[in-house]
Amino acid sequence: MDGPGLHSRLVVAALVPTVVCAVAVALVTTHLLPTAEAFDDAGVRSTNTVAGIVFAAVVFPLAGLLGFLWTTLPAGERDELAELELLQRIPFRMTAVHGTVWFAAAAVFGTLNRPTPVLGSSLGIGLSLGGVLTGAFSYLLCARVLRPVVAAGFARHPPLRRRGPGLRLRAILSWLVGTGVPLVMLVVAAAYASTTEAGRTQALVLVLVLGLGTAVSGVVFAALAGAATAEPIDDMRAKMRRVEGGDLEVVSPAFDASEIGLLQAGFTRMVAGLAERERLRDLFGRHVGHHVARLALQDEVGPGPAVGERAVRREAAVVFVDLIGSTRMAATVDPDDFLAAINEFSAAVVEVVERNDGWVNKFIGDAVLAVFGAPTQTPGWADDALRASRELHALLNAGAAPRVGIGVSAGTVLAGNVGEERRYEFTVIGDPVNEAARLSESAKRRSGVLASGSALQRADDEEAARWQITGSEVLRGRLDPTDLAVPLV
Repeated sequence: MDGPGLHSRLVVAALVPTVVCAVAVALVTTHLLPTAEAFDDAGVRSTNTVAGIVFAAVVFPLAGLLGFLWTTLPAGERDELAELELLQRIPFRMTAVHGTVWFAAAAVFGTLNRPTPVLGSSLGIGLSLGGVLTGAFSYLLCARVLRPVVAAGFARHPPLRRRGPGLRLRAILSWLVGTGVPLVMLVVAAAYASTTEAGRTQALVLVLVLGLGTAVSGVVFAALAGAATAEPIDDMRAKMRRVEGGDLEVVSPAFDASEIGLLQAGFTRMVAGLAERERLRDLFGRHVGHHVARLALQDEVGPGPAVGERAVRREAAVVFVDLIGSTRMAATVDPDDFLAAINEFSAAVVEVVERNDGWVNKFIGDAVLAVFGAPTQTPGWADDALRASRELHALLNAGAAPRVGIGVSAGTVLAGNVGEERRYEFTVIGDPVNEAARLSESAKRRSGVLASGSALQRADDEEAARWQITGSEVLRGRLDPTDLAVPLV
């Protein structure tokens, strides 16, 4: 809890309605009701004055002590959940304290003035109705004072069930306390005033004064009760606009444990779920590539119960990039430095491939397999693959000796899930994959990059003109020769 600062604000929230209602009851009793005549008697006046002083001297300190004890946890019970539980009970307890004080006053002064029935009944009824008003206003003010502290507690421990009066009961109580009780006071006061000889004039003045008081009381109570409902809704609307703008770090802690408080807690859980989903989506995209991730989330190419089910046949280009000398580097270089070199190489490949509308299918140790045209068919996929290969060659093989071997092939592939329903991965299978890997091997011994004739055949004239077929070769593990092309300088 907020310690002395919070207690001082609670004291103010308790005293303001008490003082206002006490002054109102005193003025009405001594000036507007027929009871004013009873106070002309010196004995009645002195008796009530002394009783009031004694009552205040005895009851108010006891009420203050009770209020302090009811708003403070014992030293051994101070933990977050216990404090949050106490914070939710404080408005009810302060209302109970007010009710006890005011109804005790009604009993004391009503009994004390039994010899004067009009005065006794007026004080009894007035103090009782004043207690109802004071308790209600105190509840709303205390709840408002505690709202920031309660919201901070609910941010860490959201409410799971409703507690306290619900919205429907609040609406009824708002009218009953803000308008109904003052109206009863007005009717009773007017009835008393009409019993005197000067009843009409006195009744008119009384009705005007209490009518104005009723209007003010109704407006104030409605404003406090309305704010308790409208402000959390306004807070949630503002947070919703931030979520619509992409901010998923929004937290809307509950202001209380009413229906709106539960709605706020649910909103916060929903946003947390969206943020977690976005993190998983991003992580999923990083593992399988954003092209595949989007298709999987759209359920276009998703997991199937059997291996290869729901695979798609595509014309595609495959680029295989393999780092030269990585085996020797792994044996001679510090593991941290080796990992940093692999990550730098992989980052360069990913950047170039994605810039040319391809996607990295997998990292195979020190090699990268990239695909263009599958699983989503894009126009100019062969051109994209050849252009990306030229850019990678210029970026990674700029020295005297090539650092990587780059192979490019194209043809029909099968794009789908490989594995078992408990563990699978999306990949492409087909002859172009094998041919690109073998071209990469051969490129390490040559210029650093080789493309197959099949890749050039599927490219447009502008991109094909940037390459030159230098011969053919039967690549390792293959039966037929492959036309070999290199980029023109």
